[in-house]
Amino acid sequence: MRSKMSFKKIVSVLLIVTGFVCYSGLSSYAESAAALRDKIAAADKKIQQAEKELSEAKKKQASAEKQKEIIDDKIEQIVANIVYINTGIDNANTQIAQKEEEILVAQEKLDTNKSYFKKRVVSMYKSGATTYLDMLFGADSIADFFSRMDMLSYVLKNDKKIVEDMTNARDAVVEAKKVIEERKAELEVSRELAQEQKETLDKTLAQQQMIVDKLGAQVKVNQQEAAAAQREKDALNAQLERELAGYTQPPTQGAAYAGGKMAWPTPQGGTITSPYGYRTYPSNGLHTGLDIGIKMGSTIVAAEAGTVVKVINGTTGYGKYLIVNHGNGVMTLYAHTSKIIVGVGQYVNRGEKIAEIGSTGFSTGPHLHFEVRINGKAVNPIGYIT
Repeated sequence: MRSKMSFKKIVSVLLIVTGFVCYSGLSSYAESAAALRDKIAAADKKIQQAEKELSEAKKKQASAEKQKEIIDDKIEQIVANIVYINTGIDNANTQIAQKEEEILVAQEKLDTNKSYFKKRVVSMYKSGATTYLDMLFGADSIADFFSRMDMLSYVLKNDKKIVEDMTNARDAVVEAKKVIEERKAELEVSRELAQEQKETLDKTLAQQQMIVDKLGAQVKVNQQEAAAAQREKDALNAQLERELAGYTQPPTQGAAYAGGKMAWPTPQGGTITSPYGYRTYPSNGLHTGLDIGIKMGSTIVAAEAGTVVKVINGTTGYGKYLIVNHGNGVMTLYAHTSKIIVGVGQYVNRGEKIAEIGSTGFSTGPHLHFEVRINGKAVNPIGYIT
């Protein structure tokens, strides 16, 4: 009788110790995984902040580049205008040289005609007719008098006309030269103003280039920060996967999962709002589960029978979530819930209610984030649920 009692006591003690060890293991696992989830959520925030800053820096860089292009275009226009003005000045110089040559020719003609006139006067003086009156009073008759008067009048008019024509021709060329010189002076003023504008824009362009370079450096820094945050998140995910893979304890009762389709985790329906795979919104990177959009408070059930190995009701990126171990390295995760109605170590049946739909943690609205993990690694749930 005593030996039977002793045996019962020993068995009882062993069961208590075993239960305590299992519970301690589950508790330790939950705490460790929860800490990793918190770190992953923090890394997600770092990534989002880094990507936001990167996006803003790129926008500023693009704006600065556009402003630099505008300045470049203005400088090109001014340079083209300076070339045009220089061409005008060169043409003016050519025309001025031509007019100066024309003035010399006109002056030579004028001087030549004046010389002819002087020679004629000298000749008339030598012949004894030193004045026009001598020529007139030297007439033999009235007819000769009027004939000489007509001749003198013609000579005087012709000499006057020749001198006037030559003088006008010279003055016209001088005036034309003056107009060209004034135009040249205007072009030189315009060129000086254009050169001043170019110098100012050159300085502005240099300053803008410094801004572009500074923003380019900032973009590189933001890219490095985003990459570092992503590497941190990837490392944490890998660590979490190792921990999940290391938890091999089978369900506390029932058979381990041996394959086949699992139950849809929201029996009231729902719509897939974000599939498994890489995405850029609301976070950048691999989306490790399936988002099922459904109204707040809807029922969430266990996709397969198993033991609840983790329940988190604190503030994490996943919000309130739980993990069920189905054995053979298969686990399911249910995140962003509003209420969890099971506890760690509790055995749940396939289709049994375990939580309610919420929008806790990093969430854009009421939905269930559902994951299937094989040996700790997230896989596409579509291949496992009906």
